Amino acid sequence: ILSGLVGSEMCIRDRFIIHCLRHARAADGTSARSHCMDNPGMSAAASHNNPSRPVLIAGGGIGGMATALTLHQIGVPCIVFESVAQLQPLGVGINLQPNAVRELHDLGFGNDVLDTIGLQAREWALVGRNGNEVYAEPRGLQAGYHWPQYAVHRGQLQMMLFNAVRERLGDDAVQLGRRVVGYRQDAEGVTALIDTRDGQRLEVQGSLLVAADGLHSAVRAQMHPCLLYTSPSPRDQRGS
Repeated sequence: ILSGLVGSEMCIRDRFIIHCLRHARAADGTSARSHCMDNPGMSAAASHNNPSRPVLIAGGGIGGMATALTLHQIGVPCIVFESVAQLQPLGVGINLQPNAVRELHDLGFGNDVLDTIGLQAREWALVGRNGNEVYAEPRGLQAGYHWPQYAVHRGQLQMMLFNAVRERLGDDAVQLGRRVVGYRQDAEGVTALIDTRDGQRLEVQGSLLVAADGLHSAVRAQMHPCLLYTSPSPRDQRGS
């Protein structure tokens, strides 16, 4: 399940790479991870026998798009299913922690690219109503990290990843207007149940299904029916 903070979403990539490499046997005994580190954004398909079924990704948000780029990077075919008919740069300002920026660098998005959608954060400060500083601490490179911290607009980050997926994987890699509402699993893999905006029910077979469809994930609800997300009450929020 890919959800939560941006830094957490990006750090899942390393563990997910290991899992996918177990399903994509190396044809020449070399490491696709090492190959792609030298060629960020490039596919390692030449180094792997692609599985007969693609990895299916439910949700075209930041986590889903980053996962698609990672799978392409290690030579594993995938398809992203997103419920909206057209992606829009929606959202508010968010912070990309240094661990998330490290993963974006690995995907081929250097500081020169990230500078076009945000600003490097140098300091976090708490000030009073009179403007006087109460507390401050350095951030990113100024705090000793090897990678900067960025303040970006969530929608612009998502569109940057979306455009990269279409450029590297092709337009068919992201299927809009299709919502994953459930799945079936057997010894051969998984079948995603997908509803289209015109009322059709599709069944798509894949080797894996990654749920990156947010807090109200239909995949998570089926997998863990007792863990349905509910909004915290005002009393819960005051007590936290």
